[in-house]
This record gives sequence, C-alpha cells and structure tokens, in this order.
Amino acid sequence: MTQPVANCPNCGAKIVFRWSSSVQTVCEFCKSILVRTDVDLKKVGQVADLPPDSSPIQINTEGKYGSKAFVVVGRILYFTSTIKAAGTSGTS
Repeated sequence: MTQPVANCPNCGAKIVFRWSSSVQTVCEFCKSILVRTDVDLKKVGQVADLPPDSSPIQINTEGKYGSKAFVVVGRILYFTSTIKAAGTSGTS
C-alpha cells in the first residue's frame, strides 16, 4: 500500500502519511498540525514544545507487545493540578 505524500503548506517540507487512511499528521520541520482533505492539506495548528522526556520509549521506537508489533509515532503529555477549597491556604 502506498503512503500519501504532500508538501507542508507552512514550510514546503515533504510530508509522508504513515497510513493511506491517515487524515492528520505533524510536519517534522515546522511542527505544524496538518489535516488532509480530498484535494488539499491544511494547517490547523502548531504543536507546542514539550519538555525533554527521559522515557526509554521514544518516537520511532519499534517493538512487540504480545503478538502485536508497534511503532511509537507520538506522545501525549498530561498535566494534573489540585484545586483547593475556598477558605484554605492553598498549601498542603
């Protein structure tokens, strides 16, 4: 199966979609979030800079979980916060 190829509308870099059914990707060079439609490619946002990650599982890591092969194609960073009740000092 061929991988769809296009040029980033923001910087002109070559964009390769990993799967033919992919409709969204991120430009490796300018970090634009790109969405593919029937006839064109549109920039819909920008990826934020993420802090360094010390995890041994980095983007493009390949492996096997059980009998299923995988490739890491991105990461998500979650932040949590604590909301203090009214009338408290805000410290633990």
